[in-house]
Amino acid sequence: MQDTYLLWQGIQLSVAIQLVVVGLLLVLDRKRTNLILGGISVVVSTYLFKTIFASYLSDHVLLSFFLTGGLFFFYPTLLYMYVNALDQRRSTKRSIVHFSFATGLFLVYALLRTAFNDIFNAHAYVINLITLSVLTILILLYFYAGIQKFKKTLDQSLHSKAKKKYKLFYLSFTVFLLLEFFTAILLLIHQKVDFSFLNWLTASVLEPFVYDIHVPLFVLISIYLIVFALSQSQVFRSFFLNVNHHLNRDIVEGQKSIAYRLKKELIDKKMYVRQDLKLHDVATVIGIADAVLSEYLKNIEKKSFKTYINMLRIAEFKSVVQQGQSKNYSLLGIAQEVGFKSKATFYRVFKEIEGMTPSEFINTAKK
Repeated sequence: MQDTYLLWQGIQLSVAIQLVVVGLLLVLDRKRTNLILGGISVVVSTYLFKTIFASYLSDHVLLSFFLTGGLFFFYPTLLYMYVNALDQRRSTKRSIVHFSFATGLFLVYALLRTAFNDIFNAHAYVINLITLSVLTILILLYFYAGIQKFKKTLDQSLHSKAKKKYKLFYLSFTVFLLLEFFTAILLLIHQKVDFSFLNWLTASVLEPFVYDIHVPLFVLISIYLIVFALSQSQVFRSFFLNVNHHLNRDIVEGQKSIAYRLKKELIDKKMYVRQDLKLHDVATVIGIADAVLSEYLKNIEKKSFKTYINMLRIAEFKSVVQQGQSKNYSLLGIAQEVGFKSKATFYRVFKEIEGMTPSEFINTAKK
């Protein structure tokens, strides 16, 4: 029995350490989505550390402060922030508000458990019931908000396979959290309420879940998080593949659709002649996230957004000249008509792309 216990403790410790390492790898990616996913990984690891080192917490105030359970408040918030970050049109200020709210709840709970432990112990039942109820309500509210985010924005901007992947991750973690906290609420109520059905439910379902299934299930969901996180980590994939081989799978699978929409909305309608055109404007019109369009251009077209647009503008300039439509316009006039703001920028870009000046091209076209 002791050997089995030690083995299980070792498995939990191994998974917890891997979660921390994966979290650090995601932070190194410096992408907002991966930064949040890294935060989820680290927060999840703290529960396993708490389970392993529970007997040491009472002697270490700092450890007790961070591993009291208050970090659970970050679970629904970070999950929603991750889904929200998949859409590059999200509000950074709103994300800060959500994170600040979770931080405030964590600090209140952690301080009660450590600095005001006597008060906490005297009112433990009420405080725990309120805490679990608030957590459950937060999970339900954020779950609804996340599903609405998928319906209103992400269903259109993500490729179908990517959408399924992200939804599975979001749903599996949310359902697990609801199961966790709803079970905890029922067990807590059972301490004060003597009700036959609740007694049967506790003895037949809830207690077996807590004592036999809960921790193994938490380890399994943690392993799933590790696998999912590694699949999102550019740094991890770079260890095994060069940069040309680890393209975002969502982009590769959706490139035909993106190319079609770019041609239809950007090229055919000559949207590129707008002087103030930005990547966000194009992404919005064709219905994808800014990051998806940026990665498509970088990895499929092998160009930055700026270069891609400038090449379309130069091609438009050449078309105007070759069709004889430039007779009544100066070079600057034509340049401005095709989207360039200044003569200097137009000359520089034209020389870089065509290897000659605009005047030399016009003289060549006249021959």
